[in-house]
Amino acid sequence: MYRMNKLMYKDDLKFGNVNECICLNILRKNYGNVLKFSNKYSVFDYYIEDINSNTKINNKRVSVLFELKSRRNNINKFNTQLIGQNKIDKARTLLKKDKNLIIFLLYKLNNELFIYQVDKDKEFQTCRLGNFARGSNAEDLYLIPNELLTKININEEDYKEYVKPPTPIKITFD
Repeated sequence: MYRMNKLMYKDDLKFGNVNECICLNILRKNYGNVLKFSNKYSVFDYYIEDINSNTKINNKRVSVLFELKSRRNNINKFNTQLIGQNKIDKARTLLKKDKNLIIFLLYKLNNELFIYQVDKDKEFQTCRLGNFARGSNAEDLYLIPNELLTKININEEDYKEYVKPPTPIKITFD
């Protein structure tokens, strides 16, 4: 078993949290009242509540679900994007139960955001990978082809609140 690199873990956590805030703002601009699940172990990150929906997750009746994956690469680095099989399998189960439910995968790749609407019948190639540098075990993943992803236009204003300029350092010479 590999020892977890705590610095890398903290950096990844901060990276993910900042991107969650940025993407929540972008989703609200595009889709209206999008909310974030408060349970950090939820399979999905965001939802649109609908009291008439048949789907209930974390005691919320939902009509739209979003799952965000943040990556430090651009869209052209790989031909596919990774997602845990558990995420797609859960999405498929929910979509089969409720034909009105909509589920989106979001990929925040550097300063670009991409979206894919999950199709319960779409098959994907699989692989088994883990982030061993961070101490993660290998897990079963689906490979989502880039050609299925649609770019969402974002602008600098979406980042302003979360990307702070570096603090100036005062240097003195004796």
